Order: sequence, then C-alpha cells, then structure tokens
Amino acid sequence: MFSDKLWVDNPGKECGLKPASLDRELGCWPRQSYYGILAGFMAEAPDTTYLRLRSMLELHTYGAQGPYIDEDGGDLLSPSALLVRAVIEGVWGIDYLSFNEVAIRPQIPKEWNSLQLKGIRLCGRVVDLKVMRIGKRLDIQMFHKDELVRPSSQKAQQATFNLSNLPRLKLEVPEIKLPLATSHTRQWLETYRGARRE
Repeated sequence: MFSDKLWVDNPGKECGLKPASLDRELGCWPRQSYYGILAGFMAEAPDTTYLRLRSMLELHTYGAQGPYIDEDGGDLLSPSALLVRAVIEGVWGIDYLSFNEVAIRPQIPKEWNSLQLKGIRLCGRVVDLKVMRIGKRLDIQMFHKDELVRPSSQKAQQATFNLSNLPRLKLEVPEIKLPLATSHTRQWLETYRGARRE
C-alpha cells in the first residue's frame, strides 16, 4: 500500500494515497489515506506507518492541504475523524470485545519507549493507559483512579481487560421542559380540527 504506485509523499505539497493511474491534478485522497494508515498499524507495521502518518499530519495541519475538515463537512467519515480512529484503533490497538471487555494491542514505533493516555473512556469507565517497552515486550497497564487494573489475559504484545468490576460513569441528563405546542402549532391544530368537524 505504501508503494510509489499508490502512495505519494511529496513534502510540503501532498501526501497520501494517490493511484498513479489518476490524473496528477486531482490530489491525494485523505479519507482513503487515513484508512490506509489504520490498516498499516493493524498489519503490525508501526515504523513505516508512523512516518506516513506524521507526513500527513504535518501537511494537513501546517501545509498546503490544511487545516481542513472535508468536502462533506464534519461528518464521521471525514479525515479529521479518521485521524482519531487511526490513533485509537491503530497506534493504541484498542478493540472492544463486549460492553465490559476491551483488548489493547499497541503498535508503537521502535524509537518509542513508552506511551501514555490519560482520562480515556472505555466501556463507560474513565481509565488511564500506559505502555512501556521492556526489551522486545510491551508492558501494558491500565489504571482506574490511580489503582492498577489487572488484565484478564496478557500476551507479549496484547492485554485484555474486563471492566465489569469498575463503577460506570453516571450520566446525568437534565430534564428539558418544552411547551406542549407553540402558538403556530396550536393555530394549525385548531384549524385542522375545525376542518375535520365540517
């Protein structure tokens, strides 16, 4: 996917998926590029993928192609939202297994020794995540209110956490009192009811 035939990395001008068969004037495809970044992390190629992600971020944030949301506006498929998915699902490797269970399989570049994420909401709970490189192994830790949460299973590069014993966030929804009908609605209803009687 990151070959010269599919991926363009032209510093300061353009970066991302751009099939060579297309007209060069069309530009890169940001949405598909972020999906490619996500796929690169999921394919366990963090070093190459991180370099591509960094180039895209620099260009889309500070370069000729940014800052932008997308031609569709701020929808969930816009590149801005896909960037968040690339980091959460790609770099961190967070995968929801159920309403109470989450697997974490980080894909961090070799040059990184640690990674930390504070105050993330997982399965209705607020937790902190910490990853440390110990030799060739990644030590994955989760904390809830500064207390270590024990993983239900752990492998060399992945940990699964069951969060059913942790208290859920209590969502307080304010009560909203709306009038039964506005004056226009009341007028329409009276007209409609009057017309039905006749």
